Amino acid sequence: MVAFNSIKPGDTLYDCRQQKMGNTTRSTMRTWTVVVKDIDAAGRRALCTWNGNAAKWWDERKLRSLRRSPVQTRKSMTGADVRASK
Repeated sequence: MVAFNSIKPGDTLYDCRQQKMGNTTRSTMRTWTVVVKDIDAAGRRALCTWNGNAAKWWDERKLRSLRRSPVQTRKSMTGADVRASK
């Protein structure tokens, strides 16, 4: 959801995915931060840190799955974070 040409060093992006809650069929919406450290325009890749880990090179395909803002969530009756309705 993020175009490669719009990414700059210092940008904070978000990796939002559903994740299973342990050994159950229930899932929750999780969000991790991705900080862009450097851009390699010729190779169409970026040096990024995911959730504070060591920086790694991410290709354009992987960067396209990131978001500019985190997904809005709400708590369900079971306490899980689910995507808020629009």
